[in-house]
Amino acid sequence: MSVTAPRLSRFFHCALLGALCLGAAAARADTFLVTNAGTGNTTEYDATGAFLGVFANEDQSTGGLAFFSSGNLLISNAMNSTISEYNGTTGTLVGNFASTGLNFPAGQAFSSSGNLFVVNNSNNTVAQYNGTTGAFVGIFANTGMNDPEGLAISTSGNLFVTNIVNNTVAQYNGTTGAFVGNFASTGLNTPYGLAFSSSGNLFVVNIGNNTVAQYNGTTGDLVGTFASTGLSQPTGLAFSSSGNLFVLNGFDNTISQYNGTTGAFVGTFASMGMNEPRFIVAVPAPGFPSQPGNQTVTPGGQTAFTVTASGHPFLQWQRKPHGGSFGNLTNDSTYAGVTTAVLMVTGATLGMSGDQFRCVATNVDSSVSSATVTLTVLIPVSITKQPASLSAKANATVKFSVTAAGTGPLKYQWKRNNVALKNSTHITGATTAAVSLKKITTKDAGSYTVLVTGAAGSHATSKTAKLTVKK
Repeated sequence: MSVTAPRLSRFFHCALLGALCLGAAAARADTFLVTNAGTGNTTEYDATGAFLGVFANEDQSTGGLAFFSSGNLLISNAMNSTISEYNGTTGTLVGNFASTGLNFPAGQAFSSSGNLFVVNNSNNTVAQYNGTTGAFVGIFANTGMNDPEGLAISTSGNLFVTNIVNNTVAQYNGTTGAFVGNFASTGLNTPYGLAFSSSGNLFVVNIGNNTVAQYNGTTGDLVGTFASTGLSQPTGLAFSSSGNLFVLNGFDNTISQYNGTTGAFVGTFASMGMNEPRFIVAVPAPGFPSQPGNQTVTPGGQTAFTVTASGHPFLQWQRKPHGGSFGNLTNDSTYAGVTTAVLMVTGATLGMSGDQFRCVATNVDSSVSSATVTLTVLIPVSITKQPASLSAKANATVKFSVTAAGTGPLKYQWKRNNVALKNSTHITGATTAAVSLKKITTKDAGSYTVLVTGAAGSHATSKTAKLTVKK
């Protein structure tokens, strides 16, 4: 790794990476996590910039952060070439997620397909890993890099990597890893962190001249210097859910805040607890862009409650039975996916009808519950009292009736010889529980049945009742 002034120590340099732009706006302000190479830990800050303490400890130089969709947090460790997994809410170390194929790892990010991509600073490569198991898929890209650090993935799926030595941002096909070319080279001076804004433009930190440069996110054209005030050897950067930009300063161990539209310097956001900060991620409050809906199922059937969650939260489905209170579900023969976005219910029973369900999303910022929804288990339609056969003289009035049970509303259709009856001056109640025929003739004689239909298509047909017309 070459050294070009102004440079930080190798310990400082190798752990830095570009920011990961996190998702949609939340109901409340964000929580911020910062990796620190000087102390090998990750510190936490609230929405006001107040130092909340050490979130995660690791005895090696720390670099990039990336969240699983399930809510756990990955941190790259440059000094021992591993990626550690932490509980995304508590900061508890889960263990090593990956170690094969790493060489001074720096920037990392998950693609839309769920795989993890990691920049290797020492051998100028990008490695790819199974995003669930951590299994090494292989070297994804190995050309066009020279002292790479930051990594960001655009909405198109392509990868963008900052190169320190040749002052470029390289672009790679997000499917094949093919080197597309240098996306940007103008306006760069020892580029480190990079991030896409919600507008799609690319923002790159220049540690060499204490600036943040802005580029057209499609063409790579330099828009201009976005920010230059309040920066001191800037490193990682991230946009909050409100749209403001937050930049780490490696020299004075602070976080600077900027208006995300104009680049105006808002002020020093935080100054406590940092030691050679590398990477910052803004964690929005969890939310539910898509709420679950009520579900109806027949006895023994299967259905699903589905949510879409934001803020990289842990999910936990809860159930409230009749007369009870909400409690966490566990996976069993009835419920599956209790900590995922889709709760499957199998083998529903009538006793479950009316049970209520909700999903609770929790991350380092806060916890929120989804809308409460109800499971309705249909009572199948059944005939509890069959129509009786009748015998009457011509010109008499007769009535067939049926009694049915089941989840309604119940609908009726009387038939004669399997042909549906229609109301007329001669027939009334053809679509009710009782049908009457006035001034009957021999033409009315025959076999009468009624089809009773309930909710969700449940239905039953009565036994045949015969009408005999005497002359």
